[in-house]
Amino acid sequence: MVASGAWGEARVELIGGEIYFTPEEGFLHVDAVFALQSWLLAQVATIGLSVRIREAVHMPDGSVIAPDLAVFPAGTDARGMQAPLAELLIEVADTSERRDRDVKLPRYAAAGVKEVWIVSAPAKAITRYRAPIDGAWSFVDRLEVGQAASPLCAANFAFDPKDLPEAAD
Repeated sequence: MVASGAWGEARVELIGGEIYFTPEEGFLHVDAVFALQSWLLAQVATIGLSVRIREAVHMPDGSVIAPDLAVFPAGTDARGMQAPLAELLIEVADTSERRDRDVKLPRYAAAGVKEVWIVSAPAKAITRYRAPIDGAWSFVDRLEVGQAASPLCAANFAFDPKDLPEAAD
């Protein structure tokens, strides 16, 4: 239905058999995605990984979720964007944090995604979820300004939440 244009320009995700419409993104969300995208392309892409932006990741249960950013092995095509192969998925949250955490995150763990970051743009913080075991995250931490985050797939590269954009007044 998405390919046929049934919903026009609306972004949708199929999660657990339910259709979710992705809300309109605000300036803070767009700017935060751009900051992370620029960092990933400049750093992580140099070591043979592919950065995908707002593209569908296919879950074992048939769900199709489009994180803001995804890191896969180089050469991964759209058909190959299977959740268990993802090195890192990033969800930028300004108004979507509850859905990202309560709806998407458990599915990512169940699918065996190695690492997920939920980036709180307003708070300038990154919560990392790593190493799922039996559908639950075995490692969770929160990093704030001055505490750089390095993904498992690229431990030599770090992103400091201070580099996220400022919220508009």
